[in-house]
Amino acid sequence: MRIALAVFLGRAVRWLTRLRGGGSAMPGNVALACAPNFLEHAFATVKNGIVFVSGSNGKSTTTNMLARILRAHGLRVFTNPSGGNLPQGIASAILADVGFDGTVHADVAVLEVDEAYSVGLSRRLFPTTTLLVNVQVDQLNRFFEPRRVADMLSTLVEATSQNVILNADDDNLKEIGHRVSSHSSPKKSVTWFGVAPELLAAAPHGLSNVVQLDESKMVARPQPGTEVESLSGRSAQLRIGTVRAEVPLPAR
Repeated sequence: MRIALAVFLGRAVRWLTRLRGGGSAMPGNVALACAPNFLEHAFATVKNGIVFVSGSNGKSTTTNMLARILRAHGLRVFTNPSGGNLPQGIASAILADVGFDGTVHADVAVLEVDEAYSVGLSRRLFPTTTLLVNVQVDQLNRFFEPRRVADMLSTLVEATSQNVILNADDDNLKEIGHRVSSHSSPKKSVTWFGVAPELLAAAPHGLSNVVQLDESKMVARPQPGTEVESLSGRSAQLRIGTVRAEVPLPAR
């Protein structure tokens, strides 16, 4: 009964806010106030689990690309829109997709998750897979230093049950991956992606120009399963295992 009421009231608020051109958080806030377990209930029957996408920058693009790839393989995918990565934003996205039973009918859920809320959401939704893009000096008014973000994402990885996908060119994520590979029980699958060292070295700005103060404490770069080898105009050449593929980059 509480779930149906949450859907009804949340949709009513969604209709009103859309009329006024308002934001997307309020309907989700109403649904969560009516039914605090709204998120848990909604995703309980998702067949192939929940994927969390988090990190400092690139979450929305990565989430959108991943959802499109999975749909191209014939899966029914639930995902939250760009920017709706807090609990109330995810709840608002659910309201647009479910009936009065409040249940998401999908093969997999791919959720963009804000770093600061990732720990709390992981304890509620139990992601089967987590993909982390990077840890950068970002939003210092919220996080003060990148180490705090890395600690949050490390806790998220600990709560992930099966698969962890990490950026091999991010020092913080290399540390997290090393700990997972060495100490997690039961063992989680750790997969890496990255950019070829030659391509990084050719960039005038970015990761290749970071000054490492103490390289003796750095974790060695793992070999990525997927690696960007070259960029040309609006396309990128990827190495995926032993296969090479050219991918268009329409926004470049």
